[in-house]
Amino acid sequence: MVMAASFAGLLVLPTDFGSPLVAFLVFLNGLGGGLLAAPSTSIIMSNVPPEARGAASGMRATFQNAGMVLSMGVFFSLMIGGLAGSLPHTLTSG
Repeated sequence: MVMAASFAGLLVLPTDFGSPLVAFLVFLNGLGGGLLAAPSTSIIMSNVPPEARGAASGMRATFQNAGMVLSMGVFFSLMIGGLAGSLPHTLTSG
C-alpha cells in the first residue's frame, strides 16, 4: 500500500513540481520496498528445505536482479515512446 501510494503520487505530479515533493515520494517508494523485501525473503527461505537454501537464495537474487534490469528497460521504452511525439518539437522550438 505504501508503494502504491508513492506511485499514485508520482502519477499526479504537476509539471512544475518541487524537489522536496519528489524526494518525499521517492523516499516513500523506497520505504515501501524495504517493508516488503525482508518479510518476503524470509517467507521464501523458510519454505525451502535447509539443504536447498543456498540454491534458492541464488535463484531469488537472480530473479530479483533480472526483474530490476527488465523493468528499467520497459520504463525507459515507455518514456521514450511517450516523449517521441512532443520532445523533438519542444527541443527545436525552445
